[in-house]
Amino acid sequence: MRRLRMPAVVRAVLTSLAALAFALTLAVAPAAARPFAPVQGGFQPNAPDVPEHVPGRVLVKLTSAARASSFRAQATRFGGAVAGARFGIDAIDGVLDNAGATAVAPSYLEPANAVEAARLGVARWYTVSFDESQDAVDIANQLSTADGVEAVSLDWIAFPAVVPADPLHAMHWGHNNTAQMLSYNWTNNNHETGSPVGTVGFDTNAQAAWDAAQGYGSASVIIAIIDSGVQTGHPDLTQVAGYDFGDNDANPDDNSSQAGHGTACAGVAAANANSLGSAGAAPNCSIMPLKVANSAGTMSFTSIQNALYWAADHGANIISMSLGAAIASDAATDAAITYAYNAGCVILAATGNENKSTISYPAINPNVIGVGAASPCGDRKRSSSLSTEVNPGVSTDPRGYTCDGERWWGSNYGVATADAGGAVDVIAPTILPTTDRLGSLGYDASDYSKWFNGTSCATPYAAGVCALIKSANPTWTNAQIRARLTSTAQDVVNAESGAGWDRYAGYGMVDAAAAVAGAVPPTDQVTVTYPNGGESLTTNSTVNITWTSVGSFTTVNLDYSSDGGTTWTSIAANTPNDGTQAWTVPAATTTTGRVRVSGGTATDMSNANFTIAAPPADQVTVTYPNGGESLVAGSSVNITWTSVGSFTTVNLDYSSDGGTTWTSIVAGTPNDGTQAWTVPAGTTTTGRVRVSGGTATDMSNANFSIVLSTGYASLPYSTSFDSGVLDAYWSTFVTASGRVQLLTTNTPHSGARHMVMDCSVANNYSVAAADLKLNLSGVTQANLSFWWKDFGDETQTQDGIYFSNNGGTTFTKVYSLAPASFSNNTWRNVVLDVDALAATAGLALNGTFVVRFEQYDNQPVSGADGMAFDDISVTIPASLPAGISAETEPNDASTTANGPVGTGRAVSGAVGSSTDNDWYYLDVTTAGTLNLSLAITGTADLDWYLYNSALTQVAQGYSTANPEVGTYSATAGRYYVKVNGYLGATASYALTVTGGLANANIPPQKGLAPLGVIANAMHQNSPNPFSTGTSIRFSLAQRGHVNVQVIDASGRHVATLQDGEMPAGQHQLEWAGRTSQGTRVAAGVYFYRLTTPGFTQTRKMVVTN
Repeated sequence: MRRLRMPAVVRAVLTSLAALAFALTLAVAPAAARPFAPVQGGFQPNAPDVPEHVPGRVLVKLTSAARASSFRAQATRFGGAVAGARFGIDAIDGVLDNAGATAVAPSYLEPANAVEAARLGVARWYTVSFDESQDAVDIANQLSTADGVEAVSLDWIAFPAVVPADPLHAMHWGHNNTAQMLSYNWTNNNHETGSPVGTVGFDTNAQAAWDAAQGYGSASVIIAIIDSGVQTGHPDLTQVAGYDFGDNDANPDDNSSQAGHGTACAGVAAANANSLGSAGAAPNCSIMPLKVANSAGTMSFTSIQNALYWAADHGANIISMSLGAAIASDAATDAAITYAYNAGCVILAATGNENKSTISYPAINPNVIGVGAASPCGDRKRSSSLSTEVNPGVSTDPRGYTCDGERWWGSNYGVATADAGGAVDVIAPTILPTTDRLGSLGYDASDYSKWFNGTSCATPYAAGVCALIKSANPTWTNAQIRARLTSTAQDVVNAESGAGWDRYAGYGMVDAAAAVAGAVPPTDQVTVTYPNGGESLTTNSTVNITWTSVGSFTTVNLDYSSDGGTTWTSIAANTPNDGTQAWTVPAATTTTGRVRVSGGTATDMSNANFTIAAPPADQVTVTYPNGGESLVAGSSVNITWTSVGSFTTVNLDYSSDGGTTWTSIVAGTPNDGTQAWTVPAGTTTTGRVRVSGGTATDMSNANFSIVLSTGYASLPYSTSFDSGVLDAYWSTFVTASGRVQLLTTNTPHSGARHMVMDCSVANNYSVAAADLKLNLSGVTQANLSFWWKDFGDETQTQDGIYFSNNGGTTFTKVYSLAPASFSNNTWRNVVLDVDALAATAGLALNGTFVVRFEQYDNQPVSGADGMAFDDISVTIPASLPAGISAETEPNDASTTANGPVGTGRAVSGAVGSSTDNDWYYLDVTTAGTLNLSLAITGTADLDWYLYNSALTQVAQGYSTANPEVGTYSATAGRYYVKVNGYLGATASYALTVTGGLANANIPPQKGLAPLGVIANAMHQNSPNPFSTGTSIRFSLAQRGHVNVQVIDASGRHVATLQDGEMPAGQHQLEWAGRTSQGTRVAAGVYFYRLTTPGFTQTRKMVVTN
């Protein structure tokens, strides 16, 4: 059986929970739900089952060459969807077809550091969605073997925990241990009735640390909490802007159905010293809340990865992750961690709560500080020695449980080598008082919790100590802060931990006072990270030697040894200590290569030998066209090849005589395996292509043919059907009783005839379509104009205009003709921007372009069904006025509007934020009808508004259609067009304005109707905030009982908007801001909740006065 190219064992949980012992062996049946027991929930011998990963979803990383060959993938940005849910790569699309993939979208936002993101391949990850009934593991296995796939992963889930609550700063043994902590009472199942325990003085010396120059820390030092969110407006927390990656909005409030964990972590790190509750480790530092739980409480690893990129790009100094997975690495998360680390972030993660000898990922990552949990009696937090007293998945400990009495969990310990990947770095206090959600939203009305536990508690405490170090030493690097944290930790010595570093407690208990004492940086350190042993380098190639360092030295020396470190040759002297140095690998081969970096008083060399070998012989292999193909003259194809060698550019040539003579196609083009080529106009049966690079050359294995484009019309083209027969460029397609006729009856628009589509047999649904074949090779702009009318209300989603650029093999719908509200038997003119609509659909204009006119219904014209077309033309806009080709920011007001918009020209732009309004202007010289079309990339809802010279709105396009179209009968003068996003939507777009057509009228579109709702969803109400009323929209995947209620902030019922059976599809309810008794509600925050079998979702709304 095929095997999946990704880690073979994966689970993802918040480590405040007992980690799930998932052991998914890939290439077997999909893993079932497994027992799961959160440590905050106490002893749970019978844990409930939980799913391991998000159903109906797989992540796939394309190779660089595959992405470069996929126009659709390259044209799609984060937040959009790949056109057609297919890449245009046969090997991959075949798997997606079999899986019934419904959506393909970029997995991650676009990091600010584009160079680093490209190096890590961030943009090459895509999320594939399909029906939840499909076997995600099997689909991942199939994708892993497809050509063009570099890596595959499931989207694993992390689960938030429930946190018990009670205040009291005096109980905080982590700051000042006076043996005041109350151990867990197994008789009463609580801490409140336990006995005081602890080793006096075994704490972090936080109070002494706060007396140092940095005090409680600096508000400019930001701690990112990647978790379930943080309570908005908590009086004991200082917060900066964050983001909600679970629901993809700007509100990171800790408000999911599984809330509280993130707010508790934030308080441990930085609750204010303000006489409220209990102070955190760094009370004056700021919290950046990064929520990775959606409204249902589900946390996916794609959300966590996006949060890492966002934190790095938005000023986070410290990143705290109380989460983990039982894997050695994960390609997607490794890339995000590397990006954040290279941006200067100090990253901490929990070691895990299973009392196991392997720490969790990402704590195992070498760029992450692994934090274990400390018991108040001077030990690593341990579990019971009895299997009957530990939670499922937790290992027993031969030394027995620690004095805190929480027998059901213990802190994981790692490998026995200091500073190695997989080693514990430090331990920090656990079972502490901290912040809780406010009032009735939380688990205690006091807004604070007393017994927050797990390594999830220890991790943000250590993060707070790092924030104090950063506050005291603002210029220090993340490496220096890590070194200070570990070098000043208090050594833990007991029965399991010997003097100095050990695998159980690492360097020991964090010591805040020692960490901020003095201003002398840690001892100079240098660590070579590449090449560090085991690598195979190629002679005369260029690589980057990389290293990390601690200390104040600003330059380093680099040397190379070919004999394992016996003798050395200088590479560079006094080069900047920036962690990287380009190096041309020597020409001499060796199996005992090492590099050395020296700076200040520190020196380090590769841990083991690496190899330098001669490069393989240059090789090129043409893969397309490779013989036997029949290419169409004037069409566009991609020449493809594979290569071996270090050459970076290639030359491509074409022969029409079997390789006797050659004509250059392109010289010095990048060696990326693909090159677009417009097939020459001349016919031949002996065509070949040749690719040359380095010392290698290859040509097509056999001859291919070039044939003329038969039956494809050149531009300009027009027809009025008056001859009574379709010309050579048309063909028809019908099913069942569908028919296409050229008739004189039913009043043509002009001339004697028009093209009529209907169904010849009543009550027999059929397709009637006509295809116009166009040669658009070399065409960059084209307009399609036609006159259209319906003979009865057309409501079928199939009705419309479709495009194909593969000769009609496949079609993409670009325009809907299903306007049920139109007057019957009324001619309307439709003008479409072909190039703009094709680009939105991911289709290139070429020599085999087909436009399909399609009607679907079950009655003849006499039965009030069917439609007619007349006076169809396809033209190239002539004498276009000068116009812009891209958006120029800022343009959020009419006074800085871009323009002018040229008639018939598609103007590109992008709405980048909720406050971004793109303005354009146009001058109408002759009164007439303006036609506006806004083609939107992806699924975002953008709208346009037309204003006259007095800035009075005169028309708008604000439906959910794509393209968003409309008309206006304009007098001469200046007009303005504004484009923005509905409810903060963002997307790129193409705006097209045409005009001057007498009686022109584009039908108002209702949007392309979906094939069917595939998932339940509750949408954000609109307007929001509101005073007099709001609309609540939701989607149902299947018919069932639906209950929609309004609840106030204290959880009390306000009103029931729906309680009964409803069909599948899109629905909308109205709420006038009144209770079920008709009383007007007070201004404030309210929630609306949808409940249907197997699905519940809650959203927030605001009522104003």
